[in-house]
Amino acid sequence: MKVYIANDHRGTKYAVALAEFLAAGGNLVEHLGTESEDSCDYPDMAQLLGERVAKETGGSGADDTGVFGIGICGSGVGISIALNKIRGIRATPVFNDHLAEFVKRHNNANVICFSADTQDLADIERYVNIYLQARFEGGRHEQRVKKIHALERSQ
Repeated sequence: MKVYIANDHRGTKYAVALAEFLAAGGNLVEHLGTESEDSCDYPDMAQLLGERVAKETGGSGADDTGVFGIGICGSGVGISIALNKIRGIRATPVFNDHLAEFVKRHNNANVICFSADTQDLADIERYVNIYLQARFEGGRHEQRVKKIHALERSQ
């Protein structure tokens, strides 16, 4: 699996640790930054991450691209909102085991986002592993993902 990670200054510690965790699991990881704790804006980091994931996946809803992204900011929400402005990105905050599984199975999310302020690293690592084990179910869910893409194209 190829994983892109981006974060604002509040997510730096988690992003660096997650990159090491994922690489140790045999994944190809590229940390897009920031590696500093100096203030930066999560929309800028979301743009780097979203454009890279969208390019690598062709903006498709396909489950077989072998590429996904992880975004981290203070809440996990701001970076997710910014990511969803990029065509082909389906980003969502993940804050429990159920979401970690079903954002992939039902929504085929290609970026998962986390809170540096309210989540701990052990939980985030568990959520990432759950996400990696999940597979998109297709069927009625595929039709819904296609409708999301149609909404993007209509704007």
